[in-house]
Amino acid sequence: MPPNHFISARDIDRVGYDELLRRTKKFVDEGIPPTLLQGKVIATLIMQTSIRTMTAFQSGMIRAGGGWVGFAESSIGKDETLGKSETWEDLIVTYGSFVDCLLMRHPEDDAAERAARVSSIPIINGGSGTREHALAGIMLLAQMTYHMKRPLQGMKIGIYGTPGAKSGGGRCCTSLIPVLGHYGVDLVIDDLGGKFPIKQETVDAAKQNGLKNLTYDTLDNFIGDVDALILTKAGGSALSPELTEHVKKTFVPVNREKMKMMRDDAQLVVITPRCGEVNEDVDPDPRSLHMKYAPYREVAVAVVTYLLGIEVLS
Repeated sequence: MPPNHFISARDIDRVGYDELLRRTKKFVDEGIPPTLLQGKVIATLIMQTSIRTMTAFQSGMIRAGGGWVGFAESSIGKDETLGKSETWEDLIVTYGSFVDCLLMRHPEDDAAERAARVSSIPIINGGSGTREHALAGIMLLAQMTYHMKRPLQGMKIGIYGTPGAKSGGGRCCTSLIPVLGHYGVDLVIDDLGGKFPIKQETVDAAKQNGLKNLTYDTLDNFIGDVDALILTKAGGSALSPELTEHVKKTFVPVNREKMKMMRDDAQLVVITPRCGEVNEDVDPDPRSLHMKYAPYREVAVAVVTYLLGIEVLS
């Protein structure tokens, strides 16, 4: 039987996401069972900067009684076998002999697909070039649903910033938006005057999954109506000089005054790390999820157990 890969958010259906959310909540509420992944090992092959994703999986595996091996970008270039004489595909095949699943991040757009084609073990895409961070959707979804304490189905969610950019925030939205479609979300976006629209294939996937609506508007017109406001990165190295200048001129960080416009039961979600999207005067506000516990390691264990077919009882 071929391995179950998690290359794109679209690789998992609504039933699968419900199960991942159930497992994540169970692990947060009850703790991660210390022998759940005993004898299992994950490889973390991180060829671009990663803090949260990499550490979440390494920490989660240890908490669950498993282990991890691998390397981070600081190793690249110091050894001829890492990205030089040895191909990415050969590296994936080699690690398949050592571990049970593999988390990757790579600067090339097609790296995740190439890994999946040759791998004998599940590949988890933690970021492949500018295309997609497959885990971003479930990580953000888990964070929102855990703290909001109410069903996501039919919510109105706003996105402000650069959701269609070829940068970290853009590839996160490529993952998140089709997942939101599974829950019939009403999505409204301020993409800074039409400069960062969502890719059409992402919109089509979300609508096929059941997205209720997707519209574009200015933040002030919808900030008081949404159940959650998601902030993408205010810029990034992948932006052209012209777009970088446009962001500087048009993006206004969310501050305490903006928060007064939000509903008392709404939540502010920042695609971290923050890079000027939200002012520090917002941090004490109880609606600021970026200052609350983020269940990323629990998501990591949920994903690994799900892909490996390990049962987690209710």
